[in-house]
Amino acid sequence: MHEKHVLERVIEAIEVLLEVKYFRSSEQVAIELIFLKFSKSDVYIYFNQEDDTLFVDQRHPQISEELSQFMPHKIWEGAYGQHIRWYWNMVNNQGYEDGLQFGFAQDVNDNPICLQLIAIASKISVSSVIDL
Repeated sequence: MHEKHVLERVIEAIEVLLEVKYFRSSEQVAIELIFLKFSKSDVYIYFNQEDDTLFVDQRHPQISEELSQFMPHKIWEGAYGQHIRWYWNMVNNQGYEDGLQFGFAQDVNDNPICLQLIAIASKISVSSVIDL
């Protein structure tokens, strides 16, 4: 993960998630970039094409090809208007930081909306994590 402190600043400022956008290149149908708009900050999540390491940054990444926007999954809807209460950086068995998990909630005592982002096979996979 690049600039891990970006998410810590969002948490400390108690910012709420307002918008999510997905982007892909013309040759891909998969997610290559995720834009998260919070009440005071913009966050970009993307990956290194060579090793699928995830990056988190407040600056738009320098990408050589033009990306087109497409609709995000509906699983983000429960996170809109919520704060990031927790996040986890995930490292795979080969030592690459290729995953990120968010816990969105209004209050620390609320059950969080957990969303997981994994860079795998030159795309970002987005999953909902549910408590059983």
